[in-house]
Amino acid sequence: MIGFILLLGGLVFFHELGHFVVAKACGVRVLTFSIGFGPRLVGFTHGDTDYRISLIPLGGYVRMYGDNLEEVIPEDQKQYTFLHKGYWQKSAIAFAGPFFNFILPIFIFFFLFLGTHQVPDTIVRTAFPQDPAGLAGMKAGDKLVDIDGTKVSSFIDVQEIVTASPDQTLQLTVERDGQRLALNVTPERVLANPKLGQNADAGRLGIMPSFRASAVSVIKDSPASAAQLPEIAMIEGYQNWEAFQKAIQQFSILMEVGNELELRFKPIGPRQQEADVNAKTVNLVKSPFEVGFNSDLVMYGLAGVERDGRFNRLQVQTKLLAQSLQKDLSSMLGFAPAEGRIQNILEKTAAEGLGLVEGDIILGLDGHTLIAANELRFRLQAETDKPHFLVWLHEREIRIGAFMMGPHPKWGLEEVKISGLSAMSFFAEAPSVDIEVGAIEALRESCNATWNLLKRMTMDLVKLFTFQQSPKAMGGVVMIYDLADKSLKAGWDVFMERMALISVSLGLINLVPVPVLDGGHLLMFFIEAVTRKKLSVETRMKATKIGFFFLLGLMALALFNDVMRLFN
Repeated sequence: MIGFILLLGGLVFFHELGHFVVAKACGVRVLTFSIGFGPRLVGFTHGDTDYRISLIPLGGYVRMYGDNLEEVIPEDQKQYTFLHKGYWQKSAIAFAGPFFNFILPIFIFFFLFLGTHQVPDTIVRTAFPQDPAGLAGMKAGDKLVDIDGTKVSSFIDVQEIVTASPDQTLQLTVERDGQRLALNVTPERVLANPKLGQNADAGRLGIMPSFRASAVSVIKDSPASAAQLPEIAMIEGYQNWEAFQKAIQQFSILMEVGNELELRFKPIGPRQQEADVNAKTVNLVKSPFEVGFNSDLVMYGLAGVERDGRFNRLQVQTKLLAQSLQKDLSSMLGFAPAEGRIQNILEKTAAEGLGLVEGDIILGLDGHTLIAANELRFRLQAETDKPHFLVWLHEREIRIGAFMMGPHPKWGLEEVKISGLSAMSFFAEAPSVDIEVGAIEALRESCNATWNLLKRMTMDLVKLFTFQQSPKAMGGVVMIYDLADKSLKAGWDVFMERMALISVSLGLINLVPVPVLDGGHLLMFFIEAVTRKKLSVETRMKATKIGFFFLLGLMALALFNDVMRLFN
């Protein structure tokens, strides 16, 4: 509730403040400045204005002298009324509310950007072998020095340049073993922000400043489980998964049955008790162990899909990958990577159709070994309308499947196609460097962030009103309440970012040319300015009633969508 009041109250205050400030600047007498509707709870009066907080916290209003169409205004008082001001002044007052909603994110982002920040350094600790950087020869441990002659001091610098350069060849200078090397790399084009199916192209190299931690998932009925290791654990003494994997495989090859290996670990997971936090030592006894392989291809959503060259190629690559992974896991004595472990499956999706369940581990996608869980999102979003091939571990058996993504009925967004699974990720936090962001740079970045947000939300709104997007995507007060509550729990930075996003949405919605909204007032003022004739009181009142019922219908639809989401 606190998050909801802070978020909605802050947005309403800033919106109404815009109307208030410009109205006062234009000489209009403001009678009431209210946060909320209905009966007055608390407030004070200063000058002509009653500043109040009202009972119903779902909006607010600024009541100006003479804004009642039926009110008779003395001739000597008309200069202080809203309706008797010129077209440009009335338009400025109406536009000021949404405009302040667009200004608020600039302030929010400015203070989020300003000051000292810890950001990842420029050392590459993970390079995906099948991505542009890996194919160009970049390796874990390489330190990025410059890109096309521009020095990079942090991974943020690298991301900014790469994101802005899809399909453009870049020359990267890296330090490796005391020597500098030049690598020519072309970032692949990906969907950086596929919200509601919107294509926001960006470049991607396939590198990360962090490494996959030595988090393991223990296979049932294996030497690892016999040693009484927990289902998910962090193995101590190994910097990353690759180092642990190499050590276990060497133990499996070199040691005879009966030899023991000591391991120290910490259980992972919300169900673990405080007593489990201390590291423990177990004896791992090498014994015969093998992971099975089911070569039957499980398919979902592929009826009528043409099996073209891509389909056949990926099918062959997937089977070869599964066989290779089977050998690797059989030599791991019951240890599998925790990276890619499924923690949630949505009903009526491809994930459920393939037979995936919580606890299964995604090992590969489209013929490539899965290194990081977020690869699923990148690779699936890159080709939402094509078949994909999956390799996963179910208990002691590797399985393969092919599927097509589709919309989820709970969301009602036909444009958004999903796989229906979410997977755990265990990447260690990247070592950081301090950067200082001054006022000028923070202002520039905040303006850019706000402008990008405004463009994105405008496209979303246009799609909604042109029926390119399902009306089921709309959300109301329940959605805002849930968003405010969750973002506040996630931290002030997240909360303020959500406030910036909703502020832009509120400003755009208020500019929709519907009477009773600010956009409707602007439309009527425009008509009057063009025709040089004021609209009659009857016309204005009819338009207001139409706009009121239209707005009421939208609110009812948004509330219905909220309720359906809760039930689903």
